[in-house]
Amino acid sequence: MIHTTQSQLLLLEQNLARTKPPGKARTRKQDLPENILEKQICDALAWRGFLSIRQHVGLFVPYRILKQALDGRSSPTVLRNAVKIGEEGAADWWSARPVVPAGARPSDGPWLWQGFYWEAKAPGHKPAPAQSAWLERRRLAGFAATWFNQFESAGRMETCAAKDSHVFEVWFRDYFERRATDHTGQL
Repeated sequence: MIHTTQSQLLLLEQNLARTKPPGKARTRKQDLPENILEKQICDALAWRGFLSIRQHVGLFVPYRILKQALDGRSSPTVLRNAVKIGEEGAADWWSARPVVPAGARPSDGPWLWQGFYWEAKAPGHKPAPAQSAWLERRRLAGFAATWFNQFESAGRMETCAAKDSHVFEVWFRDYFERRATDHTGQL
């Protein structure tokens, strides 16, 4: 048995009244194809020593302002409290790792680093024009910037150079691991 006050019971009843009736089950965000691909890539990068940072972009409204608006207590100046973060079309992720020479300790740095901007898309999808333009501006400025819509190339025929591939494993191997090859070209 649960003991509640009258105000707690009233709040519970209000919350239950606002809930939507059961219908079609929603797909959990972490089960969406793009999110699965992001997790695969982040895990693969972490295993190789990369730190991946999610870059948030958009218009953010403080909770107290949102609550006031929902309660009908908003004022004309409410939007001055909204915060625009990032740049339209910005890549979702930035990944980087230090390049620590053999025998050295990471804490003895600072060291040179390797990094790149990347965007994940569901299989068969491409970035929006604003995202493609943002990635291209970063490439022109000398940064590595790309997008992926597949983790591994199993069952996919590549029709482009590895550096232009949208398959993570192919692009990563070409961009980072080719530099670690010896003079015979073997890893």
